Amino acid sequence: MKKLTRIAPMFVVGTLALAACGGSDGAAELSGEDEELAEELAAIWAEDESFPTTLSTECLANGFISGIGGAEGAEGYGVNVDNIGEGSFDENPLNEEDALAAVGEMYKCDGFKTALAADFAGTDDTDAAECLAGEISDEPLTNLLASSFMGDAGIELEEQYGDAFEMEFFAGMETCEISG
Repeated sequence: MKKLTRIAPMFVVGTLALAACGGSDGAAELSGEDEELAEELAAIWAEDESFPTTLSTECLANGFISGIGGAEGAEGYGVNVDNIGEGSFDENPLNEEDALAAVGEMYKCDGFKTALAADFAGTDDTDAAECLAGEISDEPLTNLLASSFMGDAGIELEEQYGDAFEMEFFAGMETCEISG
C-alpha cells in the first residue's frame, strides 16, 4: 500500500514540515499569530514548484493551521513563524486528532479533492480529475492524508483505509477512462 498512499500526497506534505489550509475560498479565517503562521506557510507552498497551481496556498495554509489549533497548537509541535517548513512529519508527527482536523479543514478549500485526484492519477485533464474525485469516498482519502502527517504513527490509519482507497482509486481510473 505504501506505493500509492505514502507517495501520492507528496504535494501536500512536500518540504513543508508543518502546513496549513483555509481562507476565503473554503476554509477557516484566522487572525493574529495564527494568521501570521499561516501566511508564512502559504509563502513556502507558493514557492514550491510541485504544489498544484489550481489550489489556493492561503486557503490550505489557513485550514492546516486552524486544524492543528492555530499558532498555540503549532507551538506544541515545536513549530513557529521562525522555523515553519524546516522539518518533516516523520521527525515531528502530528497526533491523529490534529492530523484529521487539519485535513478536514483543507478539504474545505475549493478544488482540493480534485487536485488530489489529479495528482494521484498523474493527469492534467480537469474533467478526468473531477470524475475520479467523485469516485473516491471522503473517509479513506481523508484518513490516508491524515496518516501522511503522522509519521510512523500513521501506519495504522494507512493500513485501515489503504485497501478501500486503492479499490476505489483503480475502479475510478477505469470508470473515468484515465490511463496510468
